[in-house]
Amino acid sequence: MYSKSFAALIVLAATASASAQIQWMNQPKRAAANAQRSLLPVAVYVPGDAESRDSNIDRAQQRTLRNPAVIGMVRQRFIPLRLARTTQTVGLLRAWGVPTNYGMYMVIVPPGGFERPQLNRPLEIVDQALLANPDSLLLKLTSAFRKHRTKLFKGHVKPLFENEEAKDNEIGNAVQLVERFTITDADADLITLAERYEDNKRMTKLLYAALAQVSTPKSAEFLLDRAEQEDKLAKMALKGLSPEIAEQVFLPVISKREGPRSYLAYDATVKICRLGKPKAKGWWEKTREQNVTKEIDRVTEGVRMVAQKWRSTVGQYR
Repeated sequence: MYSKSFAALIVLAATASASAQIQWMNQPKRAAANAQRSLLPVAVYVPGDAESRDSNIDRAQQRTLRNPAVIGMVRQRFIPLRLARTTQTVGLLRAWGVPTNYGMYMVIVPPGGFERPQLNRPLEIVDQALLANPDSLLLKLTSAFRKHRTKLFKGHVKPLFENEEAKDNEIGNAVQLVERFTITDADADLITLAERYEDNKRMTKLLYAALAQVSTPKSAEFLLDRAEQEDKLAKMALKGLSPEIAEQVFLPVISKREGPRSYLAYDATVKICRLGKPKAKGWWEKTREQNVTKEIDRVTEGVRMVAQKWRSTVGQYR
């Protein structure tokens, strides 16, 4: 299984061609309210005017904005706003530090970038040329989203995790936020919380899901440790880790052939990368050595292929 948010992004990219457009909002106040409610940044497209618009660049930009992957990413991670340059909006554009004398660019602003623009500077500015190239735009959008979730973690999530007076439901909501935004910086905090809430099944489920979603070496090792202790929830969570983690963390464990731990890593890896049905645990104990070697070689080759594809289609935008 691939991590949920990026699997959703792939699905959105695949289905986006049906509508073939971004549903731009045109009311800044409404976009700001949506951003505050969802905690998503706003992708502000500033169009050009008839007098200064370069038709070649304009056509290239419109093709980019109809690109399925671009549509999918904007839908999932941003509030899209089309903001024309007018006497009512020029002050906001100036506060963001972006051009006011021409358009055909995009600026990515955090949720608070409308009410307090001086204190909430743009996450990224996408110039005319970059906006005309889908690959460049996807990388800019990814960069903006990463900056946003890091700020969200440092300013909101981590202080809550460290607040001893925080209620369980507040902690749970913050953990779900980590999972939703794939906040990889939170892995150590999630592990600390998992140890604190090990007797709370509901919180454990939330924490394990978030640990699988962030898919860091640290989170993978922790889940594998718990699974080795016969933790059923941890065994289930292992399947939600990324192919890259299966390659980096689990393949070395599999190759060591160290009993239950190696089998857990093998079983999870085959399921993560969809390499067929895993061999039963008893098979490893009874089959000949050459068959074991052959199976490990098969899985290793398959994982490396899947992980490479994952990095190029999902990982670079993670």
